[in-house]
Amino acid sequence: MASFLSDLLGDVRSAPRSSEAERKERERRAAIMKQKEQEKKEREEYKAKVDAELNAFLADESRGLHKFASANGFLRSVVHEAVAERKLISFGFGPDDDRSVVVFKESAKPSDEDIKLMDRSYPYEEALVQLAKTKEERRAAAAAREQEREQEKERAKNRTSAVSQRERARRINEQEALAAKAPEVSEQYGMVTAAARMDRRTVEDSLRAIKRKKEERTMAEKRQRESHDDPATTAAPAPGATPAPATPAPAAPA
Repeated sequence: MASFLSDLLGDVRSAPRSSEAERKERERRAAIMKQKEQEKKEREEYKAKVDAELNAFLADESRGLHKFASANGFLRSVVHEAVAERKLISFGFGPDDDRSVVVFKESAKPSDEDIKLMDRSYPYEEALVQLAKTKEERRAAAAAREQEREQEKERAKNRTSAVSQRERARRINEQEALAAKAPEVSEQYGMVTAAARMDRRTVEDSLRAIKRKKEERTMAEKRQRESHDDPATTAAPAPGATPAPATPAPAAPA
């Protein structure tokens, strides 16, 4: 009997507990539904505001971009959806707790390279400043690399020239050494040593020699033409010169 009463009292005590848990669950579900309805209403209101701003932005041909006020991730998703519906381009800028969406028209959108270089953890205006600094640093680095390449080319050219000069000097020394060891050969046999045949003139010396020979040939031709054109030199022999013998006339046939 005592056991029966104990079980009965236990059931009575546990009954309110079960109803209390159900009440809390109902309240939790009601709070969730209320939050969802509130978010839906907030979303619809914000969507209407976003649509109005985007329509005004598209109607203004003088503007290439539009920056929305900073918002949480939920509201920013509304902006991105509205932007996608109008086939525009949008990017988020700023830190996570103060991030805003910037919308671009096709004519004003940044290049893919600029987007990669931009640090979008900064607000849009600061990100532009950082982008300009990054580009300048990249240009300076590229110019430094190009200058280093040109300097390396010049150094390689100088090294090649020095090697060529040393090689030429080495060959000349070898040829002179061979010529010094070679027996002397009389010129009457028409034999000339390699050292005598070697041309040690520079390119400038060769060009000057060619020019001098050309001038001498031109002067000789000029004097020859003048001697043919002067009748005094052809009509009478020079004083003291022996006149040429007269050529006898051919004999008449018998």
